[in-house]
Amino acid sequence: MKKLFCVIVLLVSMMVGGSLYAASSDVTLKWDHSIDYPYLKSYRVFYYPTTGNPESLTSSLYAISYVLVGSATPVPINSTTDPKAIVIDRINTQITLNGLQDGTWYFAVTAIDTRGIESIPTPEISTALKTIIYPPNNTRVITITIRTVPK
Repeated sequence: MKKLFCVIVLLVSMMVGGSLYAASSDVTLKWDHSIDYPYLKSYRVFYYPTTGNPESLTSSLYAISYVLVGSATPVPINSTTDPKAIVIDRINTQITLNGLQDGTWYFAVTAIDTRGIESIPTPEISTALKTIIYPPNNTRVITITIRTVPK
């Protein structure tokens, strides 16, 4: 009789909470205060997938949330009720957008004064996002060895 030697490698991935997520990335934007800071009320942050077209952001492409400096709590973005641009208080000059989908993204910021007058947008900047997915921490590799010995 021949010896049978078999090694089976089994990759077991357990889902946390039973959910799987699409690949996404975070982007942090930072800028200097407006020269009109004493008269400033807020900033409007635009993010969009088509150069020169802030209206190209559709609800399926909204970021999941954003975080402001000094806060550890993400602010959720509701794609059905929130406006396309994010309005933040004048004291904030940095925002992290969470959960942007892979692809090229464009960004611009405007300042809004206490009378509601909005500045022209900053020059548009862009970044290309490509998420690298690593196995979750709860992934286990199990090796099973089966041997049969002839009688």
